[in-house]
Amino acid sequence: MKRPKDAQRLLLPLSHVHVLAGYLSPLYKAYFGRENYGLDLTDPTDPRIYAGAAGVVLAAGCDDSLGNTVIVRYEGVWNHRDERVMDVVLRYSHLSAITVAVGMEVETGDVLGILGCTAIADRGLLLHLEADADCEQPTYTPTLHSGGDFLQPGNRRQPTTLDPAALLHIGPGQCLGLLQPDWCRPEHFALPEVPRHEPGSSLSVFEKFESVLRATEEYLQPDEEDNE
Repeated sequence: MKRPKDAQRLLLPLSHVHVLAGYLSPLYKAYFGRENYGLDLTDPTDPRIYAGAAGVVLAAGCDDSLGNTVIVRYEGVWNHRDERVMDVVLRYSHLSAITVAVGMEVETGDVLGILGCTAIADRGLLLHLEADADCEQPTYTPTLHSGGDFLQPGNRRQPTTLDPAALLHIGPGQCLGLLQPDWCRPEHFALPEVPRHEPGSSLSVFEKFESVLRATEEYLQPDEEDNE
């Protein structure tokens, strides 16, 4: 099936992605004694976590196990592995800071939060990213064995989660690196790339964000001539 022109392509949540553990990684389960229902990612160059497409923040709060978590609903997302369009919820966990609020509409490139190691994260600064086809119960995750004030345990017998890599695309200025074969399946990360100037690619907001960031950094840098 060819991707419909109006289908959203979800960009990577980090600039330079290093994959620490893949979806349902056997080694992860052997090492930690539990399934990994998402991806564990990090970025050694940029701690900001970006929205991958246009979406709405459904929830934001702190969980005893997954730490600071932001939940975003994305509609009409292209699943390049199964070649279908679907609505999905993404849970971004272990953040050190949350930069959005419930009800906010986000666009590609908006900053959702900052990498962290809150709650039981023990592998340094990271992002635990879960994708869920159940948009009606966004705060339910099979990762949890017991519930709290924010997140609740989901159904492990019939989990509605899916591999986030099936949805992710590489956007302009983004890259993948440091795939650990023992912890993930590298073939799952042969992600499609989104051309910068392709019509209908919905990258205008991402590019605008980058240009504003560069302009801000230039503005904040002292003028050498003024300091002489």
